[in-house]
Amino acid sequence: MPLTAAVTAANVPDVTMLQAMVDDIPPVRTPSGRRRTRPGKIDADKGYDSAANRAWLRRRGITARIARRGIESSTRLGRHRWRVERALSWLSCYRRLAVRWDRGSELWFAFVLLACALVGCNRLRHRPRRAACLLYKPRRRAVARKRHNHTVNDVLDVDRLVDELAAHDGETRSLATEALVGLGAAAVPAVVAALVDETSPVNRAEAGLVLRRIGPLAFNAVRDAIAAAPTREARRRAGWVFVGFGAAALAGYIAATRHPHPQVRADAATGIGYLKARGLPGAAALVELLADPDQYVRERAVGALPQLGMAVLPVLQQVRRGGPSTARHGALVALANLAGERGLSQRDQAAITRLIRVKLSHDLPEPFLEGSWLAVPGADQVGIIALLGLAAARPATFALGLSAVANDAHGWQDPPPPDRGRRVVFITPELAGWTLVIGGVFPPVDRAGEAECLRTCRQLAGRYGMGQAFSYDELSGWSAWTVADDHPALFVLPREPPGLGRILRHHVDDNAGGGADIGEPLPVEVGCADRLTGGHGAQGRCSAIEVAEALSVNPQQLGPQVPMRGHGLLAFTSHGVADGLRAGALRI
Repeated sequence: MPLTAAVTAANVPDVTMLQAMVDDIPPVRTPSGRRRTRPGKIDADKGYDSAANRAWLRRRGITARIARRGIESSTRLGRHRWRVERALSWLSCYRRLAVRWDRGSELWFAFVLLACALVGCNRLRHRPRRAACLLYKPRRRAVARKRHNHTVNDVLDVDRLVDELAAHDGETRSLATEALVGLGAAAVPAVVAALVDETSPVNRAEAGLVLRRIGPLAFNAVRDAIAAAPTREARRRAGWVFVGFGAAALAGYIAATRHPHPQVRADAATGIGYLKARGLPGAAALVELLADPDQYVRERAVGALPQLGMAVLPVLQQVRRGGPSTARHGALVALANLAGERGLSQRDQAAITRLIRVKLSHDLPEPFLEGSWLAVPGADQVGIIALLGLAAARPATFALGLSAVANDAHGWQDPPPPDRGRRVVFITPELAGWTLVIGGVFPPVDRAGEAECLRTCRQLAGRYGMGQAFSYDELSGWSAWTVADDHPALFVLPREPPGLGRILRHHVDDNAGGGADIGEPLPVEVGCADRLTGGHGAQGRCSAIEVAEALSVNPQQLGPQVPMRGHGLLAFTSHGVADGLRAGALRI
């Protein structure tokens, strides 16, 4: 139930409000002991995911259970976050909160707090009765059925049962669901009609639960609803239910891959992919869709095949060898997503190498919005590789390098490996007098990452006269930067190797490692402070992008206008040299 609430402008990112919301939680009474002033765990969606928020929660001793961007699935709420959506749905039942007509937010926020109080009161008032329901479940369900008139005499009133799927009371929805499932095929037309009706108050999750529990008797009706849906949204709602019928509908999915409507074929491919290894008998049907005339269907088939597991690898390799020719491109992408380079034949690998060489002749710089990177003056790629301890360097276009680094940092299964984002490095060609090293290091969000960042910058500065490290998160605006030059350090630690530079400036937003900033603010930081505070000289918020633009190269403004000399290299750290590139189709 809601414990606190806040009102912001519509364009304020969620990630900026997490700390204020946690601080605003009132003391909560416990059965024994003093009141609790902070929660033990925080469940939040991807809008609150940032390194700064995780570090702040860790300092307060709160476990962060925040969905990670690029890692967590967007098709489900998980084991815990559904409670958040449930609380929001309770609040949305109050019509006064649906649309704010007031010019000021004070009156509307008062109604929000009143609604939160009512939701909390109802939740606490009904909790003992729910406990009794567990003790006397058979008798209580029988009494409830009688109270809601769900008797055998009038249970055929399907329309009334469908309307009760939109009831605010969870018990009413549960009883209506059981009654509709018991009706079987007789309930399917009305439930499907409510599913594809965009104006229906019935939530698609409630309608989908009924249809999926009815099973094969509802499969064909949902399939036909996709083909006959009048709008894209109606097709999307029906497709969401269609792909979740499970292994019992595998034969129906295989047959649906030959349906005349492309959306049905695409959803059938997704349904087979969701079955994982149990969908392997449908691999042949998915291979046929690789040659489908509709591009969207081909893309869905390419995405579904790797989900079946490594057992489908020989099937895809056979398509690469023997065709059909129209399916060979899709099979190549699916192989890359399934097994990476190891799944490709020597012939395919040689063809990709030749293609990269051709593309390098007219390669152009491409911008990247966020991440961690080093900036080194000059164009000594070989020296940088030796200094950083990289290996197995190979030529790479800008598109290939950036996509390889992004693929290494995102999209891992839960839990991700500890070396995520530290396996692949892209070394750019010389860009306006600077070489960028993208990926391969952790951002300085803890003491280990901070020490590694400082050491690397000092090594680069001692050899090249200047070493810079930047980290930037586009969603939250979190930034960090380190700048070193080749002047000797004032203090030399014991056993410190010679030739290291001096740290001019080191700054981390909301430093989770507990360390303080090093050095005086750079001129660009002072300029940011003057701009953000009206010239009063107070410390303002400056981003790593602005600092990088002032000192070296702005990564967000890379393009054909930036002078470039040479070509990029893709190299591997000690974490990734044994395994090579992670599985995934990369741009060239």
